[in-house]
Amino acid sequence: MTLRGLERTSQMQILCRGKVPGSNFRRILLFVLRSREISEECPRGSPFGEVTWFCTQYRPKRASQSSCGQLVPPSSTKMVLLLSFLLILACLSGSFGHEDLRNKVFAFPAPSATSAVVLPISNQQPLTKLTVCLSYYTLLTRPYGLFSYATRSVDNDFLIYKSQPNEYAIHVGGGVVNFKVAQKEKPSWEHICVSWDSSNGLVQFWLNGVPLPRQGLKKGYSINPEGSVLLGQDQDNFGGGFDINQSFVGEISDVNLWPRMLSPVEVGLSDKNFMLPSPLINWRSLSYTIKNEVGKGDGVTRRPRLGLYDSRKCEEGS
Repeated sequence: MTLRGLERTSQMQILCRGKVPGSNFRRILLFVLRSREISEECPRGSPFGEVTWFCTQYRPKRASQSSCGQLVPPSSTKMVLLLSFLLILACLSGSFGHEDLRNKVFAFPAPSATSAVVLPISNQQPLTKLTVCLSYYTLLTRPYGLFSYATRSVDNDFLIYKSQPNEYAIHVGGGVVNFKVAQKEKPSWEHICVSWDSSNGLVQFWLNGVPLPRQGLKKGYSINPEGSVLLGQDQDNFGGGFDINQSFVGEISDVNLWPRMLSPVEVGLSDKNFMLPSPLINWRSLSYTIKNEVGKGDGVTRRPRLGLYDSRKCEEGS
């Protein structure tokens, strides 16, 4: 949209508005800046991810609706740099607000066809190896989705799904293998890790630090990097297609994803809440969006929070 024909104003309001990952509200920052010039072209989106720029209170000569535009200070180069710096900082505070969620949980209070937690993922290359670990607590006995990675071509490109009280279904590239586990006498927190290696197709599943026999799935396959990652649902299409009868009810915590195979030692450390290096999804620096009824609150899983584990030091000392 072109801003030709706008009347100059001595004062304009620039509203920098962005979703704040990790909350169910939006932080709105309002700046009142002085200027007499407006650029002719509206910006198409923003270079800061989810942040959208809204410029309000322009007065078009031939239109009643508000318009958007870029502020161009008329004179001082220092003022240009200062204003740009302030706006960038304001937007970054909303769009890149990674949060440390130690001792926190996502609570899914009721069955829902809309509630979920969206986790942006920053991988630039196809995934040929990965490990996902998480902890959860539920009273459900029906099937439910825990961790769903969907792409535009395959809805179950990677999925951790509790198909029965004593069975986990692991999906890769639309294929599936099932891991049978002992049925619990009473509900409790569980820590699971799932790894997959394209080079040999092996899927490894750990329950509370104990490995089950490996199974084979999708050897030579690669997972598209443009994925939609959700907690608490099973995506039947990219970013949606939820079934209320497959929705998770309970609490989820300590979610991490690494683009590599964790060693048995590292899985044991993850089970004890050590933070392992270089995750793509990092519970201690998490960007996320809550959809609908999901809440975030304090929570204590069955394991104490421990420190950062440096695998290089371990290898050097072994």
